[in-house]
Amino acid sequence: MLETLRSEFGLARRAITRTFLVALLVSGTAFVVLFNIVVLKDGVASVVDAVVKVGVAFGFAVTYAVTLALVAAGIALGWHFFGAFLALPIVLTPVLLLFVFWLGGGLVHSFAGDLLQALESSAKAALDSGAFDGLRVAHAGGPAALIILLVILPWIIITALPVLLGPPVLLALLKLLAWLGFLVVVAIGLALLVSLPALAWALVHRVRARQRT
Repeated sequence: MLETLRSEFGLARRAITRTFLVALLVSGTAFVVLFNIVVLKDGVASVVDAVVKVGVAFGFAVTYAVTLALVAAGIALGWHFFGAFLALPIVLTPVLLLFVFWLGGGLVHSFAGDLLQALESSAKAALDSGAFDGLRVAHAGGPAALIILLVILPWIIITALPVLLGPPVLLALLKLLAWLGFLVVVAIGLALLVSLPALAWALVHRVRARQRT
């Protein structure tokens, strides 16, 4: 039994390492190109401005790429141990995410409003109008607001970088990101909890099948 588990974990480690590296390379390249096109399309005021914008864009690209690579590696790991049963938590997660977002949407609405007001009071002129309008749409609430916020926050942060150093803006942004992160963690945790019996059965079945071979 222990030998079978060690063998399974060895195979899983190689699978997730390969998946992580491939996903990191592909998504990282795509995000670096995309974010730099976005931040440089209107030109730069100086060399320092260019360096800052490219640095911020690169930082976001790496953050998003690592996140996607970790998700891909997690899916590869889950598929290795649970096979098709992995679809259960994957399907449940967005459903539960909408549910917990519905429950906690009031605070998302409130924190987004605080961020909007902080940005307006700090330097409304520094915001790109498209990003500003997007934040207003997200502030309107609803399940789609979560997706909108996750998409436009990097753009808002990049275009409004000079005013984001103010404590009120940073505090409002931190509260919003922390609450969004908490909702995501709760949704994933609930999905795993509901799926646990099926996943445990799939794992035991796989280990027993490996022992027989």
